[in-house]
Amino acid sequence: MATDFGDESGEKLFDWMLRVGQEAGQEALAKSAKGLAEAIRSTCAGIEKSEGSGGAAAKTTEWAKLSMREFEDLPEYETLADMISSQLKKEGVEHAFANEGGKRFLVFKAKETPSVARAFRRIEESIPEACERAKGVLAKGEPLKERAARARAAAEQIAQKADKPREIEIAQARAK
Repeated sequence: MATDFGDESGEKLFDWMLRVGQEAGQEALAKSAKGLAEAIRSTCAGIEKSEGSGGAAAKTTEWAKLSMREFEDLPEYETLADMISSQLKKEGVEHAFANEGGKRFLVFKAKETPSVARAFRRIEESIPEACERAKGVLAKGEPLKERAARARAAAEQIAQKADKPREIEIAQARAK
């Protein structure tokens, strides 16, 4: 299934992967993409388990909350939460992110559980293509850390060269 990168959540997924890759390299990008896919699969398994075992309870419960613990372990959690929110909005799911006791949760109407699972599955389906696209962009340039190191080294060289003429000018002025 081809990813529609014209949608907001698809672009956010790509942007997230690109930033991870720029900051830490392609290996970290692949690791983060795998971690995101695993977090989504685990989340969906939890949703499916709760749907299967809580039929009566789910009908009486108006709101459900889903732990975001596995997502918090990934780089740039806030970006991921924003991307998840975009996909949930696209699915028409009323939701919010909440903090409770130092833990983060996704809160949504219990009756929308199938739509929540579908939103996470769509994100998961988008991961391989977004990852490949980010790798392609990264292959054209060097990682952000390497560019930053080069820029710092160049700035230091410029600063050193700029200081030498001053020393000469000061020495010449004293000689006169």
